[in-house]
Formats: sequence, structure tokens, C-alpha cells
Amino acid sequence: MTDRPMHTVPGLLDRLAALYADGVRALEDGRLQHAVMLFSEGIQLDDEFRQGQVTMYAQRAFAYQRLGDHVAAIRDYGRAIEMEPPINQAQYLFHRGMCFTALGGHEEHAVNDFGRSIAIYPDHPGPYHLRGKLYAADLGRYDEAIADFDRLLAMHPVAEGYQLRGYAKLNVGRGRDAIPDLL
Repeated sequence: MTDRPMHTVPGLLDRLAALYADGVRALEDGRLQHAVMLFSEGIQLDDEFRQGQVTMYAQRAFAYQRLGDHVAAIRDYGRAIEMEPPINQAQYLFHRGMCFTALGGHEEHAVNDFGRSIAIYPDHPGPYHLRGKLYAADLGRYDEAIADFDRLLAMHPVAEGYQLRGYAKLNVGRGRDAIPDLL
């Protein structure tokens, strides 16, 4: 670590910007391992100055997520969440919740992250969809699942949402209410 501000080191900000841009291109091209390497190099450079390049952590987390390395993705999303102000955390919480879901056995962590994401940005349908599925399929919390599917369908009426809500209604003995959702 150094006491010098990052901007006083000639070319460093340009190098970080280039690493970030190259990493994003690698992600877009499906060169995920290369993206991880580029973002890791940017994080290493930045860690010497403690400037908090949150986007490097977030992008590397996304690359890890796409590679199926959910443990590494969870770690990097956690770092990005720590570094961002709450208003900007919603997407990282959503993606970390997806990683917890993919790992299995961490449903409550996923539900918590989806809930925090919703609290920050309640108009995104994704967390309602995935949290509702966890409530219904893994946790047996059907009334909460129905509430999430209601909210999802109010924003984004898709067939899967109706089907999921219908099955959740069946599980709480509301067969008559489930029929329109399942037709």
C-alpha cells in the first residue's frame, strides 16, 4: 500500500481503464478466464492504492458466476456490496443471491439477498421471481411465494409466473384460485 494518490502515478488510471475495458470485451466475447485475469490485475493494481475499484470486483464476480465458480463470485459480489453505497447494491445482491441458489443449501442467504435487493430497487421483477421459487420449491413458504409471484406478475406477466403461483396456491389448499393460473 502507498500513501500516494493513484492519479499521481503516471499512466496508472489509463492502465486501470484499459484493463477494465479489455475485461468487459473478454466477458462479452465469452473469454471468461481471460476476463477474470484482467479484472484480477486491475484489482491488484488498485489494492496498492485502496481507491476501491468496485466495478473490477463486480465484473470479476460476473465472470466467475458465468464460469460456474459461485464461491468466488459470492466473495467478489460481497466485496462489491461492501464498497458501494446502498443505492447501488441491488444488482450485486441479486446476482449474489443467484449464486447462493446455484450452490444449493444456502436458500436463506439467497432469500436474504433477494429481499435486500427488493428493498433497494422494488421495481425489478427478477428477485421476486427467484425468491418466490425458493419460497415455494425449497422452503415450503407458499404464502410468501404467492405474494412474490403476485408482485412479479403485476410487473411482468409471463406464463411461468402464473404456473408457479398456481402450484403455490395448490399447496396451501386454494385449488379453486389456482385453476385460472394453471390454464
